[in-house]
Amino acid sequence: MNENLVKLIKLAQGNRSQNIFSMQCEVNAATLTKIIKEERKPSPDTLKKLANKAQNGVTYKDLMIAAGHWDEEEAIYDSMLPDNNLSIGERIKRLRLKHGLTQEQLSEKLNLKKTDISKYESDNDEPGLDILKLLAEIFNVSVDYLLWLTNDPTPPEKKETKPMLGKAPVFVTLQRLQNQSEKLSDKERERMDRKLKTMFDEYFPEDDEE
Repeated sequence: MNENLVKLIKLAQGNRSQNIFSMQCEVNAATLTKIIKEERKPSPDTLKKLANKAQNGVTYKDLMIAAGHWDEEEAIYDSMLPDNNLSIGERIKRLRLKHGLTQEQLSEKLNLKKTDISKYESDNDEPGLDILKLLAEIFNVSVDYLLWLTNDPTPPEKKETKPMLGKAPVFVTLQRLQNQSEKLSDKERERMDRKLKTMFDEYFPEDDEE
């Protein structure tokens, strides 16, 4: 384990005792001792708890890099783009990093190969609707958010619904798409068209010809 991690944890602890620090972070004292003695590698969840109560400006990103969960390139990438400028692949990558997952760990959750995740994140391939649903569940976001149709990641079941004043939601959504599509590049429109076709084929399959 990187010695820098132990130094960062001590820095995050500040002038508090180790027991007080572990208690405030809601991390088992014995677990923290093993981490400091380099007998145990901390999970992203543990590092998040330590970062939430850290002193001296120690951040979650600092701890994740020191623990080997992120590399410098991933950490820089995670913060350099505003969320509303992300492609589908970039949005998947940012969510993966936010949840402290490697490409291999995410691929295991999806029963895919690591190379599949790499292709998604580099926009060399696009996940189908079934994979998008699983990703939305893992990251606790909506499929629309992954598809770049909204910048609100809140899953539908957690949103407060308001009456539509007699307007069917699907028509309101289509109107929004028509208004917003003018702001997209040709490549972005083409990508959105493919995603919309996938969704329509899923929910509105054409009747078989007799």
